[in-house]
Order: sequence, then structure tokens, then C-alpha cells
Amino acid sequence: MSERSSNTEQSKKERHADEKEGGESFIEWLKLHQENNNGNQKEEALSPVTSSQLRLWYLSQISDTHSIAYNIPVALQITGSLDVAKLKQSFVKLVKRHACLRTCFPVFDGIPSQCVLEQLQPVFIQSVKTHEEVTDYIHKRVKIPFDLENGALFRVELMNLSNTEHLLLVCFHHIIADGWSVSILVRDLVALFTDEQTLAQTPLNVSYQGYFR
Repeated sequence: MSERSSNTEQSKKERHADEKEGGESFIEWLKLHQENNNGNQKEEALSPVTSSQLRLWYLSQISDTHSIAYNIPVALQITGSLDVAKLKQSFVKLVKRHACLRTCFPVFDGIPSQCVLEQLQPVFIQSVKTHEEVTDYIHKRVKIPFDLENGALFRVELMNLSNTEHLLLVCFHHIIADGWSVSILVRDLVALFTDEQTLAQTPLNVSYQGYFR
């Protein structure tokens, strides 16, 4: 065998080893992520990030300050008797409907990829707050950074101010949504929750709140 043929064969073996190592790296990450996430499952396919997502990802790595600068909070005031179970189920349906809410950005060899979870169970936090403390509390909550590698990249919290006054806080990371897409997500959430039967029986007054400057 000539030296050139030998080098070619060696290169093939090295490439095969590199591919195998990369594949094992992904499989190990997949297994670990499935074990550490409650009911969340991964699709096997990864896709490249967009240039905008890559820029946001790099900025988020600099510090938590840079990361939280791209948190997009939305507060909805809900007035009336609230069916919390139905609201939770509406979020489950919303997550199933919109892939962006099931997206995370695992990192391999220092490079982020885009991965869509096949399933994701949204975490729904419920708390009781007074009118006096709610503004400061919201400002603290929206400054919590997201875990871009593992997700989820949105958070939901329902604050009960009274039996008939509620404040729904939803915070998204800009890497999965912008102002336009957030408005669509909120519109779809309201549509899922306030179906025709609900609108006829228990109309709710839902409005955006100006808690954010």
C-alpha cells in the first residue's frame, strides 16, 4: 500500500472516530437531559441557530446582566372568577401548538444548536400578593436569567391579588420570541382560554399592564 493510500485510509478512520465521538456526545447529552427533565422529551434532530440567535446566545454568555436584558415580560390583569385549572391546560395546549416554546440551545464543542423538545410540561407558579408588593416582586422575577441550554425559555406565574383580581406574568427570552411573536402567543393563549362557551358564561376582563419601563 502506498503512503498516500495509507494516509487516506487513516484520515477516513479519524473522521469516523470523530463522527462516532460526536454522536456519542449527543446521545449522552440526550440521555442526561431526559433523566433530568420532568416528562420533557427531545426530538433527535438538531438544527443550526440563526445569526440573530447566535448573537443573542453569545451576549447571554457574557454575564447575567446581558442575559436578562433580553427577557421579554408580559403582564395580563384578569378580572373576574378565574378557572385556574383551565388556564394551566391552556398553557399546555399553547406549548404544544408553538415549537418556539419548546426550543432550547444545547452546546457541542462550544457551538450552540437549536433543538425542539417533542414535549414540554410548562411550570406554572401560583402565589398570593398584595397590590403594594406586586410591582417590586415582578421586577425581581423578570430579572431571573434563563437556562438557554436546557430550557424552558419562558416562565409563567399567576399572582392572586384577591378572589376576583389576578395578575398573570409571562416572561420570554428574546432568543425564541420578539415583540410581534409574543403578541401572537398572548392572543393564542387568550383564545385557548376564552373559548365561545367560556365567553358566554364567564366573560373576563383581560388587559396588558404597564409594570415595565
